[in-house]
Amino acid sequence: MKFNWKLVLMLILLNGTAIGLTALLLPGITVPPPRLLHLLTLGAMFGLLNAFVKPIVQFLTISLLFVTYGLVIIIVNTLMFILLEFFLSDLLIVNSIWWAIIGGTAVSLVGVFLENLFGLSPPIIDDTAQPEPILIDSNPNTGRYDQIMSQARKLKEEVLGHENQQ
Repeated sequence: MKFNWKLVLMLILLNGTAIGLTALLLPGITVPPPRLLHLLTLGAMFGLLNAFVKPIVQFLTISLLFVTYGLVIIIVNTLMFILLEFFLSDLLIVNSIWWAIIGGTAVSLVGVFLENLFGLSPPIIDDTAQPEPILIDSNPNTGRYDQIMSQARKLKEEVLGHENQQ
């Protein structure tokens, strides 16, 4: 399996865009020097957190996922956003836990929207699988229905034949 560096660069760009849009829209979250390099750094770090830390946290909270009807996902996204602020405190400032909850949710929603918009999420239905062609016989009496009916007739004859002998 080859490493897809184009996909990684695109995901870094989309994560940085999602963080930048969230910081632009929410007053409690700021990116002090909003430069492209800083947004790309935030996007790369957020991607690393989502790739390595988030699955572990989701595994540990899987039992709470069903109890809370999925609300624990917001807590996990908030935790990833708080960790991003912890590791890159010079590049991202979150004023309170409430802004972290809103920001983590917003970054995740914007990220999912952008990934679907640019076609980076895998499709639900595999388009590469082709259906097998249907073969049409020249003799219409050899279809599956006719085979089943002939077996049913034979079974009926056997059952009725045994009843008549008794």
